[in-house]
Amino acid sequence: MDKIRAAVEASRGKPLPPAVFAGYGWTWTGGFKGTATFVTRYRSDTDAAMAASVLTAIWPQATKTPFAGATTTTEGAIVITRVPDTAPTQFNFSNLKVALYPGFNGNGG
Repeated sequence: MDKIRAAVEASRGKPLPPAVFAGYGWTWTGGFKGTATFVTRYRSDTDAAMAASVLTAIWPQATKTPFAGATTTTEGAIVITRVPDTAPTQFNFSNLKVALYPGFNGNGG
């Protein structure tokens, strides 16, 4: 994911802005699957739009990662990424796989 993110950032000429808040949740949708939801808040609507643009450009290249099928939307300074059809343990805090989400690793200033 880091290589994909770096390539997208380089093509856009700007790094992913740093988030000021981040959260994760999982919603059961039936059987052993659900939707993973990553929420990040940015300093401004502009930063959120930039982050969403970078993340949206990442997903088509991430088909062989846990983020295959991800979609990203914005609501003001909030960026929401949903990953459908995930197991409850796909991303979690006990194995730190939740940290794989590229939106949690903004390095811009």
